[in-house]
Amino acid sequence: TTTTTTTTTTTPPPSSPWFCTFCGFEDNVSGSVQCASCRESFAQFGQLPITAPMPKSAKSLESAAPKKLVSEHKSDVSALGTFPTSAVTVLSSAHGRQRRQERNVSMLDLKAAIKHGTRTPCPRTGAPRWLYTYADIVYVTDEFSRKEITSWALQGVGIDIEKKEITAEMQKAHEGYARSVADKKNWTSHTVCVVDQSGSMRKTDCEDAMRADVVWVALAVDFVAKRLTSGEVNPATDVLSLVGMQDEGSILLDQQPIDWVLYNKLIDFLRNMMPLGRGNYVPALDTAERLLLRNSSGSCALMLLFLSDGRPSDHIKKDPTNVYRGAAFQQYAWNKEVGGRLAALSSRFGRRLTVAGIAFGPAGENFQTLKLFETVPAKYGSTGIFQSTSLSTGALSKAFSTLSSTVTATKLELTALGSQIQRQVRNVRREALDAENDLRVTKDWWTYVAKGDSQRVLWTKDGWQDAPFINPRAIGSAMKSLIFGEGAERMVSKFREVDSNNQFIGPMLVAKESRFIEDYSNKDLKEFHKVFCKTQQRAQDFAEQFNKKLSKIPGVTNATPRIEFLECSVYMLWDKQLGRIGVLVEKMLDGLYKKWNSNNGYVDGEQPQFPNVAPKQASIVALPKLETLKLDGIVEEEEEEEEGSEDDELQFEDEPEVLQQSTFQAPNTLPLNFAIGDIPQAFSHFTYRASKRKLLVCDLQGVLDTNATPPVFQLTDPVIHWKSSRGRKHTFGRTDRGEKGIQAFFKTHKCTDLCSLLNRNWLRQENNKDPEGTTFKFPVNPATNGQP
Repeated sequence: TTTTTTTTTTTPPPSSPWFCTFCGFEDNVSGSVQCASCRESFAQFGQLPITAPMPKSAKSLESAAPKKLVSEHKSDVSALGTFPTSAVTVLSSAHGRQRRQERNVSMLDLKAAIKHGTRTPCPRTGAPRWLYTYADIVYVTDEFSRKEITSWALQGVGIDIEKKEITAEMQKAHEGYARSVADKKNWTSHTVCVVDQSGSMRKTDCEDAMRADVVWVALAVDFVAKRLTSGEVNPATDVLSLVGMQDEGSILLDQQPIDWVLYNKLIDFLRNMMPLGRGNYVPALDTAERLLLRNSSGSCALMLLFLSDGRPSDHIKKDPTNVYRGAAFQQYAWNKEVGGRLAALSSRFGRRLTVAGIAFGPAGENFQTLKLFETVPAKYGSTGIFQSTSLSTGALSKAFSTLSSTVTATKLELTALGSQIQRQVRNVRREALDAENDLRVTKDWWTYVAKGDSQRVLWTKDGWQDAPFINPRAIGSAMKSLIFGEGAERMVSKFREVDSNNQFIGPMLVAKESRFIEDYSNKDLKEFHKVFCKTQQRAQDFAEQFNKKLSKIPGVTNATPRIEFLECSVYMLWDKQLGRIGVLVEKMLDGLYKKWNSNNGYVDGEQPQFPNVAPKQASIVALPKLETLKLDGIVEEEEEEEEGSEDDELQFEDEPEVLQQSTFQAPNTLPLNFAIGDIPQAFSHFTYRASKRKLLVCDLQGVLDTNATPPVFQLTDPVIHWKSSRGRKHTFGRTDRGEKGIQAFFKTHKCTDLCSLLNRNWLRQENNKDPEGTTFKFPVNPATNGQP
């Protein structure tokens, strides 16, 4: 049966389904070669020229060659020129409607594209699809130009920036930079940037531009141009690699010097790169790992910068034994795959690696997996960062500025003091900070139990002295091959003494070694540790004086914490691979590790990334503030103005012991109000006064042991800034910043009542016979003939 507008054939057998010859939709009911929607359109606007009907399978529709489509259906679309744009029939789909809504494309735009636009075969999938381009809109249809697949705005539409003009001189300089970075030993930093190029990055919800456009602009302007202008990067030593994240992780730029030529290449990506397909995290991370591993030099600061606007698109095969189902399993699988790769990278590179996940998407988007970029690296001593930015160039620009500062700080840390020579970090593996403590020797431990393999020595005022093992039954020692902490100067491993049965014995300990290969070139293997032992012992001398002063303040009881620095010793070990080595050993701190101040002026800062602690957490009991007290009879302590000696041993001055008895009326009451956190800060200030303004002890870090009586701050790895009148530098090691370090402390330090109280001589009460007066002993003042 036929109509005046539609050609039909007999209904095919049910086993051979028929598809509309125009739109490709299956239609087994109508018995027609066109679906009901097409027949209705034809009836209204007239029949379009169509070749003879032909049954097709779904497979044959997907595999038809685009070249064949050009010859068969070119006249189909050209015939639309006689109709109004609104008459063009577009079969919408849920996916197409969603993409149009996200990308601000209207249905009329699509119809206009079919009627007036340029049509080319869609090159991406190889499936028979058409790509229409018109008025800055790209529209993809099926092979019959009827079924909507997707749509987006053209790349570069809505936002663009000028390229930098590359002069002959700049081009010559670029060629020199390229030769320089060809030798990987010259690298001071390598940034591997993974940029999401999945289809969702085509959304035009970011300042009337595609999300991808804003990312390219921020990379070019904030991460390259601004750093070049400020001199923050050196094109001869700083390199960048770029990975595009789609179905696979493709290398877009490989080890390029960060210069103006690179800037222009990023602008080219802005103008020409089109986001398509899925955003699979796993292959992109695998590609980034290969790039990071290309340079094994331990003197190169590394950064993995990962930008995405949503959750992973990776399809991970379902594990039938897994308890999770549906979306819960998918999230679990993503976190496992991505988290495992981040852990492997962080374990290998540690402190010199910065991992940054930048979430560039709307509020409410699922960024659970991207948040692992902050938490997982931190477990291995790397810097982990997660930042969720709004859909604007300003927010992304701010995020890039923070990352630039982080890379610069790492480069500075890897540079030898007083020179531009990069220091080589040792190639070691790391374990997670929250890893369980081993109860016995395993394959991950090196043991030193043969006679002469392990020897303990202590640094004293008279030099190095032999010392027995901590436990009397110990015959040797063991050190774990995986480090679990890392500071600016040293790496930290778990350490134990062992008995004749090769079993752990005695307290849990930690061993500290230099991070840098150069420090192992010293003939005296103990020399590297000498400055740390000396610094820690000097800090303990000040701590004893501080505690003595603190205990004399009225109202200070056994509930008030004191200050203590750990005793350190050096174990000389005979290693089968390294030969004779020396490690500095302390007891392992148990509790909640905290840094109360740092060597650059930071006060009451964040928890460090390189704790010398057992991985379990312990709560700190809140200590109540001291009650208001009546402070009777205060004598202000005069400060010495003359410059002290630079001898190693500083002399402390106690209150006078020659006292005279007198009676006077008690003055007004003075409130005494300070909290736990004030004590370490007051100690640093106290060291400056007690040393007659010659030095300051800071970088106070450790745990507060509330089980002791009185409670005690157990501290380790202090820094001493020495203000030398002879111009000497780094008297107390690389972290000694001299007068600059002291000034940095006081720029941020805010004195509390405790600072003032520690600067006074408290008179000891003799008796209290008179209710209206108090009898005290106090120093004789010759100027007043002994009167107060």
